[in-house]
Parts: sequence; C-alpha cells; structure tokens
Amino acid sequence: MLNLTQCSSNVPLYITKSMFLDADPRISENITLGLTANRTLHDTYLCVEPYTGVVVDGHKRVQINVQMEHHSATGILNETQPAFIPLINVDEHGSITPELADK
Repeated sequence: MLNLTQCSSNVPLYITKSMFLDADPRISENITLGLTANRTLHDTYLCVEPYTGVVVDGHKRVQINVQMEHHSATGILNETQPAFIPLINVDEHGSITPELADK
C-alpha cells in the first residue's frame, strides 16, 4: 500500500494492487462489497522475450482507495468503522502485435 496523501492535497488516498491482492487482510476487513482477489485477474505482470528483453505482453493493475475514519463533525460517519474504500480500479494492458513480433 502506497500513501498518496501528500500528492493529493491531503486527501487520504492510497494505491494498492487490485482488490487488495497481497495486502494485509486487516486492510479490507471492514469492507462488505464482496471483494475477492484473484491473482490471474488482479495482479500486475510483464512477459519479456528472454533474448531481446522486449516486453511482449503486460498488465498494470492498481486500485485507488480513500481512507474513511470517524469524524465528529459529520454525523453520518459517526457510526462507520474506519476503512479503505476502493474508488477506482485501473487495468492497463499492452501486447506486441503479430506484425511487430515478426520484425
């Protein structure tokens, strides 16, 4: 988990692997959204051709989360448990085309 708070005008944002893959289970224990991490679907990977070092396939999968905590000035948050709430899941994919692979 990477804290992005200082990069986001002090908004408590954190970046993790998608669906909190490989994160401490306590990170998602107060979330009841049914998040189930699957390494095949949620992990980042690169497939590199061993002789040239050319990346032929890859996925970068990350999740941006906001940290929610009790706040006495906001009545609606008084009853909530502190939690990291997923805001967005990003999956960037790229692979070499057959035409480029033939060169």
